[in-house]
Amino acid sequence: MYRNKAKLAGIEVEYVDPAYTSQICPICGRIQHAKDRNYICRCGYHTHRDLLGAINISHSTEYIGNRYTA
Repeated sequence: MYRNKAKLAGIEVEYVDPAYTSQICPICGRIQHAKDRNYICRCGYHTHRDLLGAINISHSTEYIGNRYTA
């Protein structure tokens, strides 16, 4: 459904594999498993592990030519 709406708007949709995205600290880059639903890094960064995964996926994009790619 979203892919069709994006296509109508001229936006290309790319899917990113979410595996292991909730284990990497976006601040220091340390790989660490989340305990329960909370991620707490030794550098002091803490958040919900689903939010962490979304942050890491959004940071994994790069700008190529006139578009962003994952």
